[in-house]
Amino acid sequence: MVKIVLKGEKVSLGYFENKEEFLKLIENLDLETEQFLGGRGRSIYSREVVEDLYNKDIENIKQGNYYLLATVLNSENKIIGSIGLKLKREILKGSAFYIYLLKDYWGKGLGTEAMKLLLFFEFIVLNLRKIELGVFTYNIRAIKSYKKVGFREVSIRRKEVYFMGEWRDLLLMDILREEFIEKNREFIEKIKKLNKVII
Repeated sequence: MVKIVLKGEKVSLGYFENKEEFLKLIENLDLETEQFLGGRGRSIYSREVVEDLYNKDIENIKQGNYYLLATVLNSENKIIGSIGLKLKREILKGSAFYIYLLKDYWGKGLGTEAMKLLLFFEFIVLNLRKIELGVFTYNIRAIKSYKKVGFREVSIRRKEVYFMGEWRDLLLMDILREEFIEKNREFIEKIKKLNKVII
C-alpha cells in the first residue's frame, strides 16, 4: 500500500509502493475524467504507453525534480487519485503537472483538501516560493477548487493543446507562499498537529 508522507483530515498524500498500484488507478479512469487530464490514462493510451510514462516519472523522481504522489481516502485506506509535481529548485518554484481524483469521489471537497495538502508540502515542507499550474478553461470544477485554496488567474494560452478533436485554451494560474499561508492559516495549523510537525 501507499507510504503516507502527509496526513490530512479526509485524505492523505503518499508514495506509490509499486508500478501496479499506479497502473490500477489509471485503469479506473474513464473518458469523462480523461477530458480534464489531456490524455494521460488508458482511454487514450495503451497499458504499455502508460507504463512508459510511469517509468519516465520514476526517472524524473530519481533526478530530484519531480514528485509522483497518491491521494488516499483515509476512511477506506484506498487510493483515489494521483498528483504529479515538477520542481525548479534553483528558483524555488514548482508546478502542478496534473492532479485528479476518480469520478466517484468528485464533489466532496476531497480534491480541494488534496490540493491544500500539496501546497502545504510545497510551501511549508519544501519552502518553495511560488506554484504554477495550467487547467483547461472548460474545467470549471477544478478552477473553482484552485481559487478556493488561493490560486489566481494569470493568463490564457489560446488553443494551446490539441485534444479530442479540438484545440483547447489553457488557463494559467499561480499562488505565492505568503498568499497560501494568509488564506489557509487554520488548515496549516491542523496539518502541523496531525503530522506532529514543528515549524
